[in-house]
Amino acid sequence: MSITFYEDVRVLEKDRNKKKKMLNAFHAKKPRLATIYCVTDNEADTLELTPAWNLLQPEYPAVRVLGLAENRNDGLDLLTQIVEEMYAQTGKLSPRTYFPS
Repeated sequence: MSITFYEDVRVLEKDRNKKKKMLNAFHAKKPRLATIYCVTDNEADTLELTPAWNLLQPEYPAVRVLGLAENRNDGLDLLTQIVEEMYAQTGKLSPRTYFPS
């Protein structure tokens, strides 16, 4: 399992003050993880929304976490926001280009 975090992990504006708490919960593998969703990218240059607990499974492939959300609906909003921003600025959907390592 290889999980890395984008240097400026995205959250919705309403969750700015909870960002550190969500990151700490993820790293500590707290039960609260059942409610945290992560926007990730992988070597296939795609975006995915997945529950945080899923990423902690030993067989899960290597990913980079681009964003955190407190529930699935917020995760979908964050994913939409990221895709719209990426497309508006680059004219294409390429997370690896838009979010360099």
